[in-house]
Amino acid sequence: MTALPDDMVASDLTSAIVLAGVRHEETIAAFDDGPKRRSRWSECKVAKKGKRWGLPDDKPYKPLSYVDLPMGLSEKEIDQFLREQRLEDLHRKIQAHELEDVDPDIRPPSPPPVYDKGGNRLNTRDVRIRKGMTAEYNRLIRYMIKHVDGYLPPVDWKPAKLMKKIIIPIEKFPQAPFMGVIIGPRGVNHKRLQDTTGCKIFIRGRDIGDKWQTDEEAAMPQHVHIEGETEEQQRARVICPACLSLFTVPLLAMPCRVGVVGAGPLVGRAHCLLLKRLAADDDVELACICQRRADDTALAEQLQVPLYVDAKEMACQEALDGVVIAAPTHLHLALTQACIEGTKLRREEGRGGTLKALLIEKPICHDLQSAAELLSVTDSAGVVVLVGHQRRHSRLVKRARQVVTDQDFGPLRGVNMEFSLLKPDSYFCKDDPALEWRRRKGVGGPILINTIHDLDLMRFITGHEITKVFAMTSSAARGEEVEDSGGITVTFDHGAVGTLFFTDAAPAPWSYEFTTGENKKYPPVPGNDMRDCYHFMGAQRSLGFPSLHDFSYRGAAERGWDAPLTVEQPVVQTEDPLLLQMNHFVRVCRGEEIPVCSGRDAVESLAVVLAVQRSAECGRAVAPSELLAEVNKDAVSACRLDSSLLPISKEPAACSAETTTARAGRKRLETVTESDLASPQSA
Repeated sequence: MTALPDDMVASDLTSAIVLAGVRHEETIAAFDDGPKRRSRWSECKVAKKGKRWGLPDDKPYKPLSYVDLPMGLSEKEIDQFLREQRLEDLHRKIQAHELEDVDPDIRPPSPPPVYDKGGNRLNTRDVRIRKGMTAEYNRLIRYMIKHVDGYLPPVDWKPAKLMKKIIIPIEKFPQAPFMGVIIGPRGVNHKRLQDTTGCKIFIRGRDIGDKWQTDEEAAMPQHVHIEGETEEQQRARVICPACLSLFTVPLLAMPCRVGVVGAGPLVGRAHCLLLKRLAADDDVELACICQRRADDTALAEQLQVPLYVDAKEMACQEALDGVVIAAPTHLHLALTQACIEGTKLRREEGRGGTLKALLIEKPICHDLQSAAELLSVTDSAGVVVLVGHQRRHSRLVKRARQVVTDQDFGPLRGVNMEFSLLKPDSYFCKDDPALEWRRRKGVGGPILINTIHDLDLMRFITGHEITKVFAMTSSAARGEEVEDSGGITVTFDHGAVGTLFFTDAAPAPWSYEFTTGENKKYPPVPGNDMRDCYHFMGAQRSLGFPSLHDFSYRGAAERGWDAPLTVEQPVVQTEDPLLLQMNHFVRVCRGEEIPVCSGRDAVESLAVVLAVQRSAECGRAVAPSELLAEVNKDAVSACRLDSSLLPISKEPAACSAETTTARAGRKRLETVTESDLASPQSA
């Protein structure tokens, strides 16, 4: 196979596919020996081109048998005259519903019959001849329009679209991601193919639920249906076959190139090491990292990747399929915009590359307004967002969700959660300006950084939405601006109640990290394998997590405290959720999966957490829908947000006064500097 040119960006899917199509045609031409001889001494004769199920057609049109030619015409004028005569003859026959006379000696075999739902045959000989006449008629008129100045087509002529059907070899290559290549994440590849070629491209055939396809198409194998107005638009006839041939397997197998913004020791570094680990077993490549300090090159040298200090420059210089944003929460919006703008600039310069997906660390943003703007930006750019609520990928969590949402569990009665541990003083290091944000109200603190995980799992495992929250917090342990302890009570949409106690200032093992043991960063606690940090109570059963102890009165004559409880415990093999999340992100970049936690789903969890903060400040119960409604109201007045991004609540906000958190968040958003954007702090 011919190697890609040096100036060709391999990650630019459209360019790669076009190149593959051209190389495919060159390869076929290289093996074409030209016309064959009947014998050693005979001359080479050009063989007639025939269709397997059609009539011989070795010319763009069929000249009439006898024509009176005017004298003194050049060869070009004779060709034009014959075309005009043939066009008049076809027009007359089509108007009179006459069929062409076909020599029975050259009549080809009939194709297998195709019937519609009413039992009528769709591909009879008359139908095939009439289609051939119409196609030739349209070709001649298009030729006249293109080459004859001032030519006007017949008044009754309606230009027929040029169509092409390309079979998708799914049965031959069941493992090949043909659909993912043609459609792409959220239809990005499909849209780009249509924009590039000017054609309309559909996927039709058996098992394709397209209500617009004909009975004949529904009976065919799965195929790509291409419609174009002109021959020039039929570039898709080269591009799509290249998508669907083994000739492009090396192109389809190109590594997924991912960059990491924010390579801090707590989260960003872990993402870099995971990508490097996946690169050894899968088609994944850690392309580059971007961090605040240009002089801190240790990680980049260890991983042997380029180091950037500007996210926009990184996206402009590197052809990236995905970007991981692991910077402080209040920079997520600015960094997302920088990555998208850098990719756009790269494409405008003709260097290719398409950013397909972003993995944004939780929470998605520090306030709902920024989150809504982020979703608007990514939607406009066609970039998929996966938010890093990595616990959703845990096999223990998936098993708990399966149990709690099962009909046998019964209606949910309540949930009890706990997050209790001790963060070291180095976590809040006051001498390091890069860590100052952890002590700042509205961007730091355990509510926004830690309990958002627990509240997100409260939604995810139960399958119910949180409608109201009431919270009380304390900062007595450290005396900082942010809270260090607190209690939260929530109500669900079906009436159940949940509680969550949290503290990051007590030596305790009752938290997700310590009890599950999934993250090896945290040392094991003796006997902690029997402790649970979450409890889910249902009408028929109850579940402890992460032990997955399943309690019920199964088999008891009368359920109640007088009967013994039965306990069941399934065996689940655990694995690091961060690794599972990164594997999932790579598949999202390739268009093979949709995000487990989308941007809009993450906004719902963010609304719950911000409602907790507001409740702690106001001293009253707050509905997350109040905050969502306020964001939509502000967005409509400022014309900055599409109202479809967030649901508008029908409940009026109980207090219209802007809270301290909201004012602080808006002030921080307005004071994000160019240096913050160019040099993201590391989480």
